[in-house]
Amino acid sequence: MKIRISTILTILIISLIFIQCKSTFNCLPNNVVNSKNISGVYKNESILSPFGNQDLWHCLKRWSRIENDNHLVYLSLHKRTIQAQLIKDNVIVDQKKIRGTLTDSCFVVNKKYLIIPILPILWGYNNQQIRISVRDSSLIVDEFTEDGGVMIIMAGGDDRNRTYEYVMINEKDSINTAP
Repeated sequence: MKIRISTILTILIISLIFIQCKSTFNCLPNNVVNSKNISGVYKNESILSPFGNQDLWHCLKRWSRIENDNHLVYLSLHKRTIQAQLIKDNVIVDQKKIRGTLTDSCFVVNKKYLIIPILPILWGYNNQQIRISVRDSSLIVDEFTEDGGVMIIMAGGDDRNRTYEYVMINEKDSINTAP
């Protein structure tokens, strides 16, 4: 059975991309509470961050085109998922189900892979993974992003860690999220 060289190159390039992409988050702060307290209502605007202002909704749903207009984000934690809802005046504007792994200190979202074949020997990639944890009255979102390219057998890229913090408005089930 003959295997085409292009098939071998494709398998090699994809395996190099997945080997290259390993998330490394910064250490969690000392005052993190149990991750089961993630459920709640949060402002969509981040508290002052050295990395700029990133809306909570754009961290959770990175390709969303909705502009922040004093929206709130309602997070509801289930076993292996978080149900996120973007709310404006008690009306659900958008929603997303986020899958991941729950630990005692945080919720780690499953990694998102984006692989772009440019030519048979040249590929680009963008990968993202986020970690969600809770302080006493705020939500901390750590975002790990990696961009890079692969050419035949060489892979190179750039990664960055960003941390954003969002204020909790009130406890869960305190607003009406029924349709």
